[in-house]
Amino acid sequence: MQPVKIRRPDDPSARHLRSRPDSPAHRDGPKNEIIVGHESNLPSFTDALLLHPGDDGKWLGILLDCAPMAVVVEDQHGRIRIWNPEAEKLFGWRAAEVVGHALPFGPDADRIGAERRLQRVLDGERIEQAELECVRSDASRFSAEVRAIPLTDRDGRVFAVLSIYVDSTPRKRAERHMILQGVVTRSLAESDSAGDAVIRVIQAFCGLSDWICGMHWVADPGEGTLRCQEWWHTPGDSALERFGAVAQAARIGSQETTALARKVFARAMPVWAADLEQEASVLAAAVRDAGLRTALAFPVCVDGETLGAIELYSRNPRQPDQDLLRVAGQLGALIGQHIARRETERRLQFVVSHDPLTSLPNRTIFGQRLGQALAQAARYDHKVAVLFIDLDRFKVVNDTMGHEAGDRLLREVADRLRDSLREGDTVGRHGGDEFVVLIEQYESAMQVAGVAQKIIDQAGEPYFFDGHEFHISASIGIATYPNDGQDADALLKHADIAMYRAKEAGKNQYQFYSPHMNRLSLERLDLEASLRHALERGELLLVYQPMFDMDGRDVVGMEALLRWRRAEDNIVAPADFMPLAEETGLAVHIGEWVLRTACAQARMWQDRGAKPVRVAVNVSPRHFAHGNLVGCVEDVLRATRLQPGTLQLEITEATIMQSAERAVRALRMLKEQGVRVAVDDFGTGFSSLAHLQRFPLDAVKVDRSFIASIAQPGNGAAVARAVIAMAHSFGLRAVAEGVETEEQARFLRIQGCDEMQGFLFSQALSPEQAAEMLERDAPPAQAAGGE
Repeated sequence: MQPVKIRRPDDPSARHLRSRPDSPAHRDGPKNEIIVGHESNLPSFTDALLLHPGDDGKWLGILLDCAPMAVVVEDQHGRIRIWNPEAEKLFGWRAAEVVGHALPFGPDADRIGAERRLQRVLDGERIEQAELECVRSDASRFSAEVRAIPLTDRDGRVFAVLSIYVDSTPRKRAERHMILQGVVTRSLAESDSAGDAVIRVIQAFCGLSDWICGMHWVADPGEGTLRCQEWWHTPGDSALERFGAVAQAARIGSQETTALARKVFARAMPVWAADLEQEASVLAAAVRDAGLRTALAFPVCVDGETLGAIELYSRNPRQPDQDLLRVAGQLGALIGQHIARRETERRLQFVVSHDPLTSLPNRTIFGQRLGQALAQAARYDHKVAVLFIDLDRFKVVNDTMGHEAGDRLLREVADRLRDSLREGDTVGRHGGDEFVVLIEQYESAMQVAGVAQKIIDQAGEPYFFDGHEFHISASIGIATYPNDGQDADALLKHADIAMYRAKEAGKNQYQFYSPHMNRLSLERLDLEASLRHALERGELLLVYQPMFDMDGRDVVGMEALLRWRRAEDNIVAPADFMPLAEETGLAVHIGEWVLRTACAQARMWQDRGAKPVRVAVNVSPRHFAHGNLVGCVEDVLRATRLQPGTLQLEITEATIMQSAERAVRALRMLKEQGVRVAVDDFGTGFSSLAHLQRFPLDAVKVDRSFIASIAQPGNGAAVARAVIAMAHSFGLRAVAEGVETEEQARFLRIQGCDEMQGFLFSQALSPEQAAEMLERDAPPAQAAGGE
């Protein structure tokens, strides 16, 4: 006999055995060494050995002892004859415990399957791969892939079966985790809300493993407790239904540190409870009653903050699965990002659809709801009423006590309006001190009159701010469908007319619209006639609002603001006549006059040696949509010899979005001329957020309503911050208008706003005052005054 060294490629250690010189161990390869291959070539070794009867067959046992996988040899009766060391590791039984006995399996079905598999191989079949459910000595189960071949004697008769077992549990677990990640990702993408997303995630976990219920805990900042916000369980299980009811009613206090959800919030990492009987919490009794044994809890987090905790429960005992803990942690972060994104979208949607000061629906959303109500009314023969509300004496309070008091008053009025309405009715802010109310499916005009009177009574109650008592009243106009109009515009118009009639009748009252209310219509006709002659009479004039850099020191531009001197002491702001100009088409002629006058003035300033700055001109919707704006700009620049880069056209977001494709073409042509373009009142619309990058712009102006509410409750500061960041991400300048306080200016500087304008820096200036400012090349002292 000679010593033989046997080793495996993946194991440098060797086993020293003895063999005869003429044994197969020496026929190939280096003397005194046998290299045992992997699973794929083990049968070839076996086949080779079986070709040699006698003592050579003994080498089979030697090789199997060194094999890197579990190898089991069973005889014709299913009794184990060879049980190598890897089999001992995989199954947990020592060879002495199983040799001579049948292979232990789990359920009877698996035992029957194993017997059938054995018989197939004994009949001469080779099984290349099969999946079995096996059991270890500690009663734990695992999945295994098995390959089996028949062992034959010299005469080709099968006398045993050699099987190779490989634990497939890690692979199958990894596959389940990959599927779980895919299902969760898809569920998040398809969910309609954050709550729906969490429910879908819990269902995904339960559907891919033996978890049978789950819940989502969130913090209640007001109470300092955790509450169950979402809950799901496998249907038809009454015990789980009771458990869920207890969970949804429970509150986990800060002192209950042993509760799973509280542990997750404290550690910000997944927690596995292998034995729930050892867990003490407010749910302990309910857990026992539901027969739950194991739980997994993991955090829902984003940017290091734990937003919630998801708990999953099982009735089966389960030892901690480190891979699942890792996957759960990753999915918790993914869910957190989804929830945070949905919350941001919800807040942004709310901000752009609601008034930032009062949080009431804005004019756009109110119009949509009114349109929907009218469609339903036409279909089902319902009645609809529109109330147009204007606050009496509000301007006195606003001018006397300042804008802050006026804003507080408007917020208080909004709260009282909400309390005055039925559930299902809508109140919105129309603008300034005007509100609108939508009443659906009322029975009689008396019912609507009762709502109007309740609003008047509530509005007339005293207001107390900073030790002062204020009194205002409300004038209300009412228009009804179908008597007073068939569409939203007609109803709002007639309700507005009725409101003015209420004011004329003494205020603090309501009036139903009547066709005889034509006095305001006559005044409107008079206003239109006067406006048509304003240009030829030279009654229109421009004042200029300086625009400053971030520090508020250097003037970088002048915005031309239109005024109408209708009488010697009556200066009319554009808000009071431009809507009429838009409707009548006069806006195009007025816009052309503003453009020529502003460009000519800028040329005059430059000729006087003043500092060259941009001059900004507002373009009305009618001028942009129906006038030859591009050609007009080209003609004006040529006539005034003004450099195109000196001119900045300011166009509102709503105007651009009315016809996006045509707007893109027009703006590109203006950019080709070298003219600058800024989008005005940005943030008051929503559709343009996705399309902003399509337009060739230079600057974005943050709407003054958001600037005014920076220091107020609500989302004004968040919107201003978002608009500035968005502008910079597109390579645009961010300009804030209506800056009135140092607090607002400081906030804007911190956010990196490029330019600012407003009362804080300068009032609107006459052309001569603007020239003096530019010649001094320094901002004047802070001045108050109207823009």
